[in-house]
Amino acid sequence: MDRMHASELTIHSENLLASTEARVENNAHADDPNTLHSLDTAAWILKKTHWTLRYHIRRGNLRPVRLGRRLFFTTAELLRMLEKKRKKGK
Repeated sequence: MDRMHASELTIHSENLLASTEARVENNAHADDPNTLHSLDTAAWILKKTHWTLRYHIRRGNLRPVRLGRRLFFTTAELLRMLEKKRKKGK
């Protein structure tokens, strides 16, 4: 694998974050922050595995909406995670 300089890595990570935010907007009604997304859809949007999302739920970093045993996430919660990811990356 090629090594990236810090500036290239920063640009690459910013492009990935913009791409992920576009996934949220394209997958949900942009004007409704309460749209629910399944665990698998949320994992796809955040580019994480469902096991990673379950880990974040246990740690209290991600707040699901529970309907019976199923887990859902609001658009607002996914955007909050993305913003948290952005702040951590800088």
